Amino acid sequence: MNDEAIDLTSDALPGDNLAQINRLGGLSHEERADLAFALLSSLPTRYIYDISHKITKILHFDFMPILPQEIIVHVFSFLDFKDVLRSMRVSRQWYEMASTPILWKALYFKQDWKVNDSRVKAFERWAEGASQAGVHSNIAVTAVPAPFTVAHIAPSSDSFCIKLHWQYLFKQHLLLDKNWRTGLHDLYDLPTEQDSNGSRAQGIYCLQFDHQYVVSGSRDKSIRIWDLENRRCVGQLIGHTGSVLCLQYDGATSTVISGSSDTNIITWDMASGTATHCFVGHTEPVLNVRFDAHHVVSCSKDKTIKVWSRDASKPDSQACLRTLVGHRAAVNAVQFVGNRIVSASGDRSINIWDLDTGDCVRSINGHERGIACIVFDGRFITSGSSDLSIRVFDSFTGALLETLTGHTDLVRTVQTDSRKIVSGSYDQTIKIWNRGGRLDDEKVIDLGRHSSRIFKLQFDEKRIISCSQDSCIFVWDFSNGVDDTFF
Repeated sequence: MNDEAIDLTSDALPGDNLAQINRLGGLSHEERADLAFALLSSLPTRYIYDISHKITKILHFDFMPILPQEIIVHVFSFLDFKDVLRSMRVSRQWYEMASTPILWKALYFKQDWKVNDSRVKAFERWAEGASQAGVHSNIAVTAVPAPFTVAHIAPSSDSFCIKLHWQYLFKQHLLLDKNWRTGLHDLYDLPTEQDSNGSRAQGIYCLQFDHQYVVSGSRDKSIRIWDLENRRCVGQLIGHTGSVLCLQYDGATSTVISGSSDTNIITWDMASGTATHCFVGHTEPVLNVRFDAHHVVSCSKDKTIKVWSRDASKPDSQACLRTLVGHRAAVNAVQFVGNRIVSASGDRSINIWDLDTGDCVRSINGHERGIACIVFDGRFITSGSSDLSIRVFDSFTGALLETLTGHTDLVRTVQTDSRKIVSGSYDQTIKIWNRGGRLDDEKVIDLGRHSSRIFKLQFDEKRIISCSQDSCIFVWDFSNGVDDTFF
């Protein structure tokens, strides 16, 4: 039975020629290839050129005209951005497809880069309104509201759909990454000499920041709120009777939770400046505190970890759900993701706990001296120790994956993302390391400006902010020469 769905005959071949080709069926592929080459070699050049053009159409199939845009964008998103740039040279149609904002948005987030969500949402709100009003993308600069510019509008935008120029953002982030790799930065400090009341912030133990505010905790028992843009202290939270040793800040809910040498944990409404809850239970200074929507997890010099409920219907006196006991020395740091708590202690161990049951499910002993700090991303644990090293462990197996050495004193603070590790030490330096190896073939970016021990640091896409015993808060800004509007 013939296959009616396929026809291999060609109208281009006369019947006699087709019969001759069919008689060659007994030859091997190699023999037929040799015969074809011999036939081509016997032809004038113009015929060879015509045949090569026909063969090219067989060998190169352009899927662009027949596939939906969504599928093409999905296929392109698997390419490296350099390959996408090369594909623009194929044809005008390929250029237009490779320039699609949705593709560059996918490529951007494929790099595990982040954006300033509030800025992106503000741009999208303006773009939607401008599109509905029929504003064309080639509008004058004065028509684009600050902090946006015409450069942020995708060239493919039309009067009905203004889009963010993700390819431009991608290019700017490449420049930003280069600054990180080479250590190119601007440095400024927040004026901690005195606040509006004339009082001086003493040694600063902890901080956290977002795109708008820095929140810091100090030896002077205060929590201070700094406006990043204006570089000023705009508020204080007063309530602890001892040094503020740790805090976490959630800008989305305007919540700060802090731990102190007074052994208490206080929840604050940052907008109103009032304390809303006070958890009492630790018997010595609270050294670290972390929270999510449902729980607060704290650790203390009293060698314990406590899990607290954030259920507002419960009185503070009943908020402690369980106490985790197992460390033999002060518990210096704690992190949790989902139902896994990771703690680090002066007893040189890292323990992994089940938040729901309080059971210790794994203990990792990989440092030679006490551990001062940890970061846990749900899989990997990065720790800093008084043995002068930074170590990376697999929380699933307990295996030591990497050891970084270079600091000359206790590693007091670390933070990581998918690309780098940033550490601060009592040796007064900040170091930037590449995950999986050092930056630029064994080169470590070394930032040294503090005049005393570094207690805490945090970084985002474009800057590191650090605090220290010398009462300084430094901002290391890597956006030099970069349009950082959306970072």
